[in-house]
Amino acid sequence: MTTQTKWYKPEVQDTGWKKHMAPAERREMALAAHGGDQLSAAKSLMALSNVTTDRATQKAARADALYFYHRHSIVRAQEIHAIRPLRITAKMPLLR
Repeated sequence: MTTQTKWYKPEVQDTGWKKHMAPAERREMALAAHGGDQLSAAKSLMALSNVTTDRATQKAARADALYFYHRHSIVRAQEIHAIRPLRITAKMPLLR
């Protein structure tokens, strides 16, 4: 019998996240555990998705991570455009 060392040790130990919960409930718990930081929650869930051997956990964690990455990108884009508004020019016909 061989022993394996666990190299993955998350910063937030217990988020309350369970694969059998509804997606909205899982995301709410993950976000609360990370203090409302969407990017931190996304990174944590993606790390979980990468190290787990359970297929159901992998799919749920990856879906939640992608959700948080997407939400973070929207918020970040709004912050950037609030500082520097997007200029629509003739070269960007699809944005007019």
